[in-house]
Amino acid sequence: MKICFVLNEIKTEYCGTSVIIIRKALQRGHQVYVTEVGHFSFSNKDGLALRCKKIPKNLNGKTVGEFWIQVQDNRLKPEVVSAKEMDIIFLRNNPTEEGSNRQWARHSALAFGRMIQKSGVLVLNDAIGMSQAFVDKLYFEE
Repeated sequence: MKICFVLNEIKTEYCGTSVIIIRKALQRGHQVYVTEVGHFSFSNKDGLALRCKKIPKNLNGKTVGEFWIQVQDNRLKPEVVSAKEMDIIFLRNNPTEEGSNRQWARHSALAFGRMIQKSGVLVLNDAIGMSQAFVDKLYFEE
């Protein structure tokens, strides 16, 4: 499967649960991509696209930390991929970790996630459900 993980920012992501899940997906033979909330794009002609890094299957590192340093390295160049090419978009960003200089990023992944989900791509965590959860009364009514 082609799985794209969405993070706040690749360069500032620490070696936590998201990185462990990314590495495990790669070890299990999936085609794994990583992107960040600022790397979504949309055009009427081309639809939704992601500027992401495809992680080479031989990129492993002895530890999770070594693996992540290799992913963060600027020598691993991003490419633009149509969102429809992905089997799964995995939203792993945390809106509460966005600083005041990136207010636009707080809801960006959910907004694009909803659009991607409506195009038929599986989005985890459910972007439509997550966006309704921002309004807690509406979420519990659903």
